[in-house]
Parts: sequence; structure tokens; C-alpha cells
Amino acid sequence: MVVAECQTSSTREVAQKYKIPESTLRGWIKRVEKGGTLLKGNQRQGKPGRKPILPKVAETAIKKWILDERSKGAPITTRVVKEYVGENYANDNFQASRGWLTKFMVRKNLTVRVAGGTKNRTEMNREANRVPNPSKKHLEYG
Repeated sequence: MVVAECQTSSTREVAQKYKIPESTLRGWIKRVEKGGTLLKGNQRQGKPGRKPILPKVAETAIKKWILDERSKGAPITTRVVKEYVGENYANDNFQASRGWLTKFMVRKNLTVRVAGGTKNRTEMNREANRVPNPSKKHLEYG
């Protein structure tokens, strides 16, 4: 291992031998000394980006609520979710914005469902066919 070789040779010699920048090698040494590990390739240590504003417990509860309401057949729109979150999880640092909701839906593998799915459209078409067409004249023969 390159870092282990630095214990017997100077950092400069090891960097020249392996043709890597000395600053990179010093960074590796520092990371190993802190108890970290060296990652292969372009892997990152930890997750990139900021942490979600709400705790995982709250996000899990919101997802459960959405799925429960959907299973009851309630139309859950983005507005309904934002209102629910605003009422139950509001604090000074958090507002259920459109951006937050979009990212939340992606994180939790949820989709926005459009009201009036295939089943509803089919039923509406059947109802439309049952209503007599007012443009047709119904003649009664007596």
C-alpha cells in the first residue's frame, strides 16, 4: 500500500515513485491517520449534499400517511401533502415548499398521481354513453 510505504520512505520519494502529487499522498495519509479508509476510484466518503431538513422518522411517517390515505381511496395531491406537513411538522426552519416536496417524493420513491385514473375514465365513458344525446330527435309513433 502506498500510504504504508510512507512510513519507511519520505512522502516526496513515494510520490515520485508512483507518479502522484505529493499533496494527494499527504491527504491519503491524513485520512488513514484519522481512522478513515481509502476508497477506490471516484467513490465519495459519505453522502454528497445536505441532510434532509426533517428527521428520517418524520419522513417515514409522512410516507406512511400518504400510502394509508391512498389505500383508502382519498385523492392525495401535492397541495394536500404540503398542508398536512405544514400542520404536523412545521417549525421555524422548515416550510413544505414545492422543491422540498419534489425531492421528498424522489427520496421515498413516491409518484404524484393524477386524479381520474383509467378506472374513473372508463366509468365516466360508460355514464356518458347512457345519457341520451339531446341532438337526436326521439320520435314516438302512436
